[in-house]
Amino acid sequence: LQLGQVVHDLAGIHTNAVDSLNYTASGLDFIDALVLSLLLQHNTKLTSLNVSGNDLQPAGGNALADSLKNHPSIATLNLASNFLSKDSMFGVCQLMKISVSLTSLDLSTNSIGQEGCKWLAEGIKFCENLLHLDLGYNAIMNEGCELICHAVLFLKSERRQKAFPRYDRIDANGLTKYALKKQTQLQSLSLRNNSLGYLAAVSVCNMIESVGFLHNLDISMNTFGEDGNDKLLNALSVNKSIVMLNLSNCSIRPEAAIRLTHWFRAHNTLEELDLSHNYISTEAVKELLEAVRQNKSLVALNLSKVTLSTDSTWARLLPNVFRKNVTLRRLEIRNNDLTDKDIEHFLEVLEVNNALSVLDV
Repeated sequence: LQLGQVVHDLAGIHTNAVDSLNYTASGLDFIDALVLSLLLQHNTKLTSLNVSGNDLQPAGGNALADSLKNHPSIATLNLASNFLSKDSMFGVCQLMKISVSLTSLDLSTNSIGQEGCKWLAEGIKFCENLLHLDLGYNAIMNEGCELICHAVLFLKSERRQKAFPRYDRIDANGLTKYALKKQTQLQSLSLRNNSLGYLAAVSVCNMIESVGFLHNLDISMNTFGEDGNDKLLNALSVNKSIVMLNLSNCSIRPEAAIRLTHWFRAHNTLEELDLSHNYISTEAVKELLEAVRQNKSLVALNLSKVTLSTDSTWARLLPNVFRKNVTLRRLEIRNNDLTDKDIEHFLEVLEVNNALSVLDV
């Protein structure tokens, strides 16, 4: 960190003049985290802390989380990419148990694992204002995913209302903090690249079938298998709340892609869909493009590396699709061995459609 920035932040932290700290990729190690945690004990107005992309290690992560227990106003916490382990999740759990303001928590690209999810799931059960949770790249496996999904369901359940009827919190000084009784609900969840399989798919399905508030779901780079993907598609068929869905690199086969297209036709609120890096076949892409032609909500579609044929039959559909569709702003279709004829059809799209702002081929 530059000395001037450090001096400025130190003064602000001590005088309560700082309510937001951003140390993204600033070279912090666990010693820096320990010092920062001590300084934060003198600040009561912090609402946002971003220390992503550093090397805090478990000790630093624990110290920071522990110091934030005295900050009921903390709303955004980003600990991504810090080599945190399961042990760091104890401190995060304690923070979540007493926090009345935490709405966004990013723990992506660490080493939480299944064991760390036990602490994290316990914290989620108390954190009724949490809206955004990112657990991507943490090797949480099937068991960890089940714990997280059950905790999200617990937040909504009547059993939770009976267990925590007053939403009281006790801070470090023994003073009662009263949280709003109006419970918010998780809107964004990322489980990207966590070695999830069929059993995790079952847990995710139970969650999205039972809750009607999830807007953004990223389960990309997991291999649920054909049976797992079938379950996911069944669950999606009854869900009307998802706005962004990322199924990139989920081993989706052509049959499943066609079923997904049928769901997409009936889903009038979906704005972003990522099916990249799946073998979904030319026929499935044709059906999807026809669905896009009639759709009035989709803003972004990613079909990169979906193994398209070189006969250009799918590309011939593009001009007609984009004559009618005026909502799509971004289309990605990279790494599909496009022919010169395909490119001609894309150029025709640009002539007939003024809404498309990003065309990545």
